[in-house]
Amino acid sequence: MRVLHDPRWAMGHTWLRVTIEDRTLDVCAGHPQNRPGQVDFLPLTPVRRASEAQLFLMQLGMILFVGFLEWRSVLTGTDPPWWSYVPPDHTASATT
Repeated sequence: MRVLHDPRWAMGHTWLRVTIEDRTLDVCAGHPQNRPGQVDFLPLTPVRRASEAQLFLMQLGMILFVGFLEWRSVLTGTDPPWWSYVPPDHTASATT
């Protein structure tokens, strides 16, 4: 997916796609301004359905991956990956 408020970001992402009264909407909590049917990203590939087990394993994998990178930076005294840190003065409302 491509993040609309920062087009440099392209990444994998999970979100909900819901159907209510024959209307299908994308719903995502990844950005404060998102609303049902109005999200801040654009899928770049066909959207794939995932089972609950697949979603759980994907989230667990990301937690382990990012946690490993963060702890490695703490233990070695090196900077964390540039993409994993948002400065405290950077808020979502400032980027839109």
